[in-house]
Amino acid sequence: MAPGRDRRDARVAHRFIPEDEAKSSGAPMAARRHGSSLACMKRRLLFLLLVTGLILLALGGWSVRGLRWATAGGWARGLLQPA
Repeated sequence: MAPGRDRRDARVAHRFIPEDEAKSSGAPMAARRHGSSLACMKRRLLFLLLVTGLILLALGGWSVRGLRWATAGGWARGLLQPA
């Protein structure tokens, strides 16, 4: 066996914690996301519906304003005059 391989095996073996060693902490684990509960999904859906509703209201308002502008003459009417 090559000498470099022995060193690599020693480094890999050093990373693992034996089960019978009492002083060692457990292996690190990824934190669990708390985003899969039904309440969280409902909150996310409510937020999405609220944002979608606001966007639709804004688009509807701009559409009505544009239609009023177009039916009143649009570009042919000229610039707005101050009151």
